[in-house]
Amino acid sequence: MPRNPPRKTNIGAFSEEKMSRAVKACKSSSQWERYVKKQKESAGVSIRMTPNYAVNKVFTNEQEKALTEYIITSSQMFYGLSSIDCRKLAYELAVTNKCFTACLR
Repeated sequence: MPRNPPRKTNIGAFSEEKMSRAVKACKSSSQWERYVKKQKESAGVSIRMTPNYAVNKVFTNEQEKALTEYIITSSQMFYGLSSIDCRKLAYELAVTNKCFTACLR
């Protein structure tokens, strides 16, 4: 059974509605400057105000699911992999599937 530890930070956990309200309240140069700039340039068109974590993905969803299933299966057979072993396995999978250019970013 996989562990799901509680989140320690709230980074990226804001909703689009909250971000839109913050941008409207801000309307001046601040830490939210890029979101304010986005809204000014959009001229009323709805824009995405949430972070895009998909940009940094290395594996496709199918590859990630296969890797997850392999690690879980090996764990169920009492051949537990350490976190370092899992990283090495992920790297080997990336090199084998020629995802290595994404890994080197």
